[in-house]
Amino acid sequence: MYWITAILYAVILLIILINNYSKNRTPNKVIKSFRIMVMCVIFFCLQDCIWGLCATGVIDNHLIFFITSSIFHICTAVTTFIWLFYILTYLNTKPALKKFLLFADSIIILVNLELVIQNCFTPVLFTIENNVYITKPLRSLTFLNQYLVFITIGILALISTIKNKTKRRKKYFSVFIFTLSPIILGVFQFLYPNGPFYSMGYFFTCFIVHIFIVSSEMEASSRMKLLSSVADIYYSLHIVNLKENSIERIIEGEILSKLFDNMSDPQEMLNTVITHTTCEEYTSMVLDFVNLSTIEERMKNKNTISTEFIGRNFGWTRISFIAVEKTDDHLNKLMITTQIIDVEKKEEIKLIFQSNNDELTGLYNRRAYETEIEKIEQSGIDDNLIYISMDLNALKITNDNIGHAAGDELLKGAAECMKKCFGIYGKVFRIGGDEFCALLHLNQDELAQAKSDFDDMVTRWSGTYVTSLSISCGYVGRWEMPASTFSEIASAADKKMYEDKSKYYKSKGIDRRGQKDAYTALCTLYTKILKINLTEDSYQIILMDANEQKKDWGFEKNISHWLHNFAKSGNVHPEDAQNYIERTDLNYLKEYFASGKKVFSICYRRKIGDTFKQVIMDIIPANDYTATQQNVFLYVKSID
Repeated sequence: MYWITAILYAVILLIILINNYSKNRTPNKVIKSFRIMVMCVIFFCLQDCIWGLCATGVIDNHLIFFITSSIFHICTAVTTFIWLFYILTYLNTKPALKKFLLFADSIIILVNLELVIQNCFTPVLFTIENNVYITKPLRSLTFLNQYLVFITIGILALISTIKNKTKRRKKYFSVFIFTLSPIILGVFQFLYPNGPFYSMGYFFTCFIVHIFIVSSEMEASSRMKLLSSVADIYYSLHIVNLKENSIERIIEGEILSKLFDNMSDPQEMLNTVITHTTCEEYTSMVLDFVNLSTIEERMKNKNTISTEFIGRNFGWTRISFIAVEKTDDHLNKLMITTQIIDVEKKEEIKLIFQSNNDELTGLYNRRAYETEIEKIEQSGIDDNLIYISMDLNALKITNDNIGHAAGDELLKGAAECMKKCFGIYGKVFRIGGDEFCALLHLNQDELAQAKSDFDDMVTRWSGTYVTSLSISCGYVGRWEMPASTFSEIASAADKKMYEDKSKYYKSKGIDRRGQKDAYTALCTLYTKILKINLTEDSYQIILMDANEQKKDWGFEKNISHWLHNFAKSGNVHPEDAQNYIERTDLNYLKEYFASGKKVFSICYRRKIGDTFKQVIMDIIPANDYTATQQNVFLYVKSID
């Protein structure tokens, strides 16, 4: 029965090994070491089968009996080494201790090999007499050496069980219990040398490890395969059991692994990693976010919450809490994930910057200006608000006489002076071709200093194409007009700016009063004058009846919507409406002027009172019209 038992063990273990390979094609290091151990035990059982055949006389050959007995002694030592290697791998023993124990067991293997070689000449382990296996004194030494290894394995498993407070404690205790199998059956092998107790001990050990440990490791490995698909998304992923105050590590980057070493309390782990990896200005905020004592209340009606911060190691990082298990409105389990979002965050910041900033000067653009106005109107005007209206002098003359490169240099130079002197107190905007404004928050003393610095910097500025810079400015503080609206403050600043511009032209020998009179006379011919930016779908009202600024007249924030809705609201005669809509389409107008045409005109009948009257709309490019900033003027006048 000896050899039948051994071959049966080998067959069962082979089935286990094949099953292991079929279910897990990308094993972790624990499963790999288990496979090596099973292979070694299968070989041991096969040679033990041959030994049994010799011992029972089925194979009646003294030499084969002696050789297989010698191999038996070497196999027991090697198998014990493989078993030790598996346990050290499973227990994740510290590298230094692991190397020491494996080195010590290697010495035992060498001693066994030396004794087997010596036994070939002088029987010190065993001898074969009349086809009977007879033990010698030194065989007990080899037995004790292997026994010592198994005791060492048991002690390591017991220490790991005591030290570990997570769910793995049960598995470590199982390893300790399983170690008793080869120890107990090893004693029987020592007492009854002709019995198959070594094979039996190794078999039961492998079988039990397969059922209780490796099967769960394979399940965990399968789960890790699923999680590996999100490994490129998450830097770390942990499951926190709030009821048991425990944490399960699913995905964990190298930095976190080092910080979390020997930690089992979830809050301690979170506080530690946040303190060590978060930039100082975000630490307090993120520590509040990861406070588990308040998480249930914060996630009461939510399945996920997250926050973003700048980390010391990876830049922008997002940490999220995701509800995993809830019962009776109580949060039992949650998932904690971290994502490295530095690249997309910087790209997002870049896109936001581009959408809100002027490409040429780097200042905030008109879109950002209108957004800022909305915020101010919603929250109210601060008492220390300063509105500065600015206009670059002689830009058209520079463009016409020197070239657009010189004009761009003037715009950049003006923006540089504005940013350096006013940017520290608020925001500076380029709201048109040569039109700028600043919304600042500072007191009167700071304003005086900023104005002085600005005037000095503008005076000293000199460029490559242009040697001087001139900017007309108008300053109005909230304290000067405490009861006024934002629009009234802005208009007052514009008025001061135009007064300053008038002084500039007068100093240059140019009388602009005649221009103003001519402008006023021209305006009386028109019912509506707008400056439109076709590129940004925006406009400025220069002249218009305030009664037209109503929703039912089609009035909208975007010029494209306004023109379209004006016809749709019934203000254009039904017979003229379709032509009006098609020809005032924004894309049509963009292409019209991009083709080089200078004047656009359209006649239509618009509703005035209870009747329709003939009017003409003219659109012409402004002086600052460019291919990338299509600024035009729109004029409407009656021709009845």
